[in-house]
Formats: sequence, structure tokens, C-alpha cells
Amino acid sequence: MQDNKYNSIIKKHILLCNGFNPDDIDNFIELYSYFPSEKTYNSFNKIKSFIESNNIDFDAFIQYGIGNIKYNSWLDNLYNILDLNKEDEFNKVCEYFFNNYYDCETNQIKKVSCFLETLTN
Repeated sequence: MQDNKYNSIIKKHILLCNGFNPDDIDNFIELYSYFPSEKTYNSFNKIKSFIESNNIDFDAFIQYGIGNIKYNSWLDNLYNILDLNKEDEFNKVCEYFFNNYYDCETNQIKKVSCFLETLTN
């Protein structure tokens, strides 16, 4: 148990030394635990910005969305959108679905689910 505590402290210190925002470190560690890759490390800020650009609380997304088995392809789909510079188009689609088809304004958990549904379809 003590080793896990030290491992966590060491990981956080390394991320701080590499310029990570202290407020993002726990979210990064959680995301990386599901998607351990260099691309996840290098793209973290883009991933966060993209999700927040759709009015999704990033903390809520990390808590309720990243490990969702039903939407397990969400990160690959997000990378495709980013790689093709289609963020604005996706955001418009997301806004349309949120306003016309999904009842997403009720709470952040529902909003995360709606976002994942849109992202993976």
C-alpha cells in the first residue's frame, strides 16, 4: 500500500516537472490508465480542450466517461476528428444533437453520455 502512495507521488512529480498543470495531473493519470500511449501523453491538452469546447465538464468526463465499455472507441474517434481538423464541424453536430435530440442539459453525467453517443456514432 505504501508503494502505491510513493508511486503516485513520483508520477505526479514527474508530470509537474514536464509542465503539466497541477490541476490536470489526476485527470491525466486516470486517462492514461485506460489509454497508455505516447499519443495520449502528447495529446492530453488537445483532448481536454476538445471536450470542454462542447461544454462538457472535463472532471465529470474523466469520472463518468473514459472507462465506458459501450463507447470504448471514443478516443480513436476523437483522434480522427483532431487529425482531420474537423473540430468545428463536430462541435456543430454535437450542438445540434444536444439541442434537438438529446436531453443533455439536466446534468453532467447525462451530458457526458450524450457526448460519447455522438462521438462514437
